[in-house]
Amino acid sequence: MENLKSNLSETFFNELKKGYHQYRIQKRISEIAIPDYIEWNQIFEYLMDNVNTADDYVFLGWFSIFISDKIERSADESFSFQQYEKAFQIDPTNMFSQFLIAYCTYFGKGTTKDLAHADELYERFSNSGNHLCQYTFATRLMHKNKHDYKLRVSFMFKSAAMKEHIAAMLFLGDRYTNGIGIERDLHKALFWYAKYLKNDQYIEPNRFLKWVSSQIKKQV
Repeated sequence: MENLKSNLSETFFNELKKGYHQYRIQKRISEIAIPDYIEWNQIFEYLMDNVNTADDYVFLGWFSIFISDKIERSADESFSFQQYEKAFQIDPTNMFSQFLIAYCTYFGKGTTKDLAHADELYERFSNSGNHLCQYTFATRLMHKNKHDYKLRVSFMFKSAAMKEHIAAMLFLGDRYTNGIGIERDLHKALFWYAKYLKNDQYIEPNRFLKWVSSQIKKQV
C-alpha cells in the first residue's frame, strides 16, 4: 500500500506543481492502475493512518475530495481545508498548503469565502517565491492598467514559468510578444510558446501554432 500511496501522491504533486487544472490532475490520478483487491476507501483509510509530513496532510485533504465520487459520499470540504491548515502549521513554507489555503479562501471551499483575504494570501506567498501563487496573483492583477502592475505581473509570470508552471509559459510568451510589462522580444516569445506546446499534452498543436503565427505577425 505504501508504494501505491507514493505513486498517487507523487503524481498529484508533480501535476499540481506545474499548475495543471483540477480535472487534469483527477484524470491523471484515475489513470493509475489500482489492484482489484484494493478499494478507494481502503486507500483513504491508509492515508488517514499514515500522516507524517506536511505533504501527507495536503494529499490527504485533496484525496478526500477526489474519492467522494468514487465511494458515493458527499465531499467534506471543511475536512479538506483543515488538512491544508495542518500542513501549513507543520511547515509554513510548504508551497502546496500555501496555495490551497489561498485557493479555498478565494472560492469558499471549506472556509468562509473572502476575496480580499485570498488576495492578501496570494500576494504574501508570492512574495516568498511560491510560483503557484505568483501565477494566480498575476492573473488577478493583469487587467489593471498601472505601469507598475504590468511590470509586476510580467515578473511573476516569468518567475512561475521558470519553475515549470505550464500556463505561465503561455502568458509569458504573450507578454514578450506584445511588450507588456517587459521588453518586446519575439525570440523569447517563441521560446516560451514552444515550451508551453511541449508540456501541454491537451493542446492541439496545429491550431496553437496558427494562433502563435497570427500573434507574431501583428508585431512584425
